[in-house]
Amino acid sequence: MAENPAALPAAACKRVLVSLACLSLALMLVACSSSDDVGDSDASGGSGGSPASEGTAEPEDEDGDEGSGASGGEIDACAILLPEDVEALLGSVPEAADDPVGPFSSCGYYDTLTSFVQLQVCRCLPGEQFDRSVESGADFLEVEAEPVEGIGDKAYWFGGILWVQQGDVAMNLWLSRSEYFEADGTALEGDALKEVSLPDTRELALELLSRLP
Repeated sequence: MAENPAALPAAACKRVLVSLACLSLALMLVACSSSDDVGDSDASGGSGGSPASEGTAEPEDEDGDEGSGASGGEIDACAILLPEDVEALLGSVPEAADDPVGPFSSCGYYDTLTSFVQLQVCRCLPGEQFDRSVESGADFLEVEAEPVEGIGDKAYWFGGILWVQQGDVAMNLWLSRSEYFEADGTALEGDALKEVSLPDTRELALELLSRLP
């Protein structure tokens, strides 16, 4: 039976919390950006609507259309992360879990306590919202968000998770394998984790980006 991240041991749970904390901060920044846009409109003699009536307005994209930079419809994470990808990395294909997280479509394959793949993707965090989200998440966790070259329009690695922006799409990919743990079950961290995990994660992320609708 597939393991839920909430049931993982302490070492793995710590990394789950990293992912959720970063995501929460990203969503908070989207909301703040929307509020800032409303404030700018009022200050420049805009529609004059009350904050209550305009607080849910989405920021305009570069073409002047309303929305969070999304175009082309929603993305199904499980239509991008395929069973054969998971089998090649984990050696098996556990049952997929596809519960959405906020605006993100999520797809996770949780095999054992130290072996799983999780993808979250959405048409959200356009432009500099993506950078601000990553920076705030890294600051919150007191780690450095390291740029990753040669993937998407921009990408960052921190907390053992790869965040990528390509066009109007933002995604994060989190891969865990038994090789990323010491013999005593202690999770690798920092440069030690990056050395073994980032190449695998980056290779898979490039393949997933090529499948975007």
